[in-house]
Order: sequence, then structure tokens, then C-alpha cells
Amino acid sequence: DRWKSRYSVHAFKVNGESASVDTTTVEEYRTRLPDITKGYTQADIFNCDETGLFYRALPDKTLGVKDQSCKGGKNAKERLTVMFACSSTGEKLKPLVIGKSYNPRCFKNVNKGNLPVTYYSNKKAWMTTNAFIDWLRTVNTTMRLQRRHILMFLDNASSHSKDLNLSNMTLKFLP
Repeated sequence: DRWKSRYSVHAFKVNGESASVDTTTVEEYRTRLPDITKGYTQADIFNCDETGLFYRALPDKTLGVKDQSCKGGKNAKERLTVMFACSSTGEKLKPLVIGKSYNPRCFKNVNKGNLPVTYYSNKKAWMTTNAFIDWLRTVNTTMRLQRRHILMFLDNASSHSKDLNLSNMTLKFLP
């Protein structure tokens, strides 16, 4: 730290995007949350979200001298889509991973059923309605075997089917 301050070296963000959240929507939802979660224990309230994993992307921050421009290159586009679900007490469900290849080289001689994730594939490595429904049905079966009824919060992605009738899961789509 002393060396960085002596030579005026600072961390710069090479690229990125920023988004703002509508605070009125957050406040409105915060007041409705106790009514939505009524009847569920903390262990039975889950949040589910998906993200892109750009596994060949370079870091978006670097060190540079103050007042000197910092430029980045093109970001690599190879990606996986990963969906995580976690309860409010920290219980993690088996993640869903979506890649481009049906049978990647890294899975050679590996039984996909023994992986710590559920793996699907499609041409663009994006979430599809079929993959989402299959994953939800698997989670529903797991909860039925454990004799649990859970509440799952999801975002309003177009691939997230709202017309699903699950016996041990209640889905709530966030605005």
C-alpha cells in the first residue's frame, strides 16, 4: 500500500456497466414480504438466480499510474449459464449449469449424473424453459421426499415458466 501511494498507483475499472434499482419498488416489496413468507420457516424460503460465467474473460480491474489512461481488450464471449438456489438459512440446492457442448471433453469418461451440478446444453448456453422446468421438477421431487413445502423467489426471465403446478413448491416471481 505504501508503494502504491508513493508512486500514485490506483486501481482502475477497465470496463463494466452500471444499473440502478428503483427504490420505490424495493420499498413496496419489502412491506409485502412478511405477508408472502407467512407460514414458511426460514429454512423453507429460497432465492434462485442465474448468472453468466465468462470463464475465459480477463479481469476488469488493473493497477495503473494516476492520470494515465488504461485500456482493455475485447472480452472473451465463451460462457456458461449457472443457476443457484439457496435458502435463507444457507442450504444450497444442486446448481444448474448450461453449456454449449452436449458432451464436453472435460466430461470424457465421466457420468454426468454423478456431477455435483445438473448439466444441460444448448447452442448459446442460455437458460431455456425446458431446462428450467426439468430443474424445478427435480427440486420439487427432492422436497417431496423430504416432506417439505418451500417458497422459491425467482426473477421474471422469459425462460422461467409461470404455468407450472408443483406440489411442494410455491414460486414467487419478483418484479
